[in-house]
Amino acid sequence: MKIINDIKSAISKDEVRKLLEGKSIETQHIYLANAMDALNKEIVSDIKKGETDAALFKMSQVIMLEDENHIVERLILKQAVVLA
Repeated sequence: MKIINDIKSAISKDEVRKLLEGKSIETQHIYLANAMDALNKEIVSDIKKGETDAALFKMSQVIMLEDENHIVERLILKQAVVLA
């Protein structure tokens, strides 16, 4: 999916936020989770092939996406508390 690939290749949190802009919080969470999952699979493959530089770069991407995902998860929690 194009948006997943764009999220995977984003180089900043601002770029990720722009890609997710206008999407529901739940949809943002799904996109981020899918992008992280795809990157983790690529990391394993890169390590098996001995491509450690690519794997390290992708690991930094996963960390950035995890940080953004934590923000989204907090927004989901806040929304659940407000609705309760």
